[in-house]
Amino acid sequence: TSAYPKPAPHRADKNILKGDVVGAYTYEEIREFVGDDLDFSLICHRIKAGSDEMVEHRCRVDWKGVKGYPLIYKGYVGISGYLCGEYRVDKDGTIYLPVSDIKLNPDGTLASKYQSMFFLKSTDNGYSFEYVGGLTYKEEYNLPNAIDVEGFLECCFEICDDGSFFAILRSGSISPFVRGDDEHPAPKSYITYSHDKGVTWSEPEVFYDYGVLPRSTRMPDGTFLMTSGRPGVYIR
Repeated sequence: TSAYPKPAPHRADKNILKGDVVGAYTYEEIREFVGDDLDFSLICHRIKAGSDEMVEHRCRVDWKGVKGYPLIYKGYVGISGYLCGEYRVDKDGTIYLPVSDIKLNPDGTLASKYQSMFFLKSTDNGYSFEYVGGLTYKEEYNLPNAIDVEGFLECCFEICDDGSFFAILRSGSISPFVRGDDEHPAPKSYITYSHDKGVTWSEPEVFYDYGVLPRSTRMPDGTFLMTSGRPGVYIR
């Protein structure tokens, strides 16, 4: 329908089969993967205990009535895909997974023309997921003359000892050393916090002037190490 943005062209089959690339599809194309049941919208690969064979598993996602542009996520759960971030496991075994998508309002209109971030959780070891909460990108987060703004497309997040979450999100894929300048700044990266297991998040604050592909890990002493960038886009 006209409420949905024009779908992005899907990538070549050889790339899709690698398992770490995501394509955006029309309803008809998605049905080739998941049939008519679009709740099976997360595809992961897993290795069962005692086996060395990786098998594909289609995960049911309960979106809790949240509407989004229909995408199929093809990637290893836990290894960075284009639209799925790295999952984290809480003390009680719950898996939390950040996923970016175009968000729609209940009436089918666009909540934002940019990517927004959704947080999913699984209480059955990743066999199914449900929507927990999310962040809608707002145009005010970057200057009007910022270039190549995409919204909250990539995310790293961590679970702290007190049970709170923090997430660092990019809003564009470039740095000033690639195309940005004083007149057309690069999109900024943001940090946000949740104190209710991802249901609500604080208003995003600027984390740095840019920062593509944010990734983080917890060190043995409890501190967090964060990196961003990729070859050609200022690694830091």
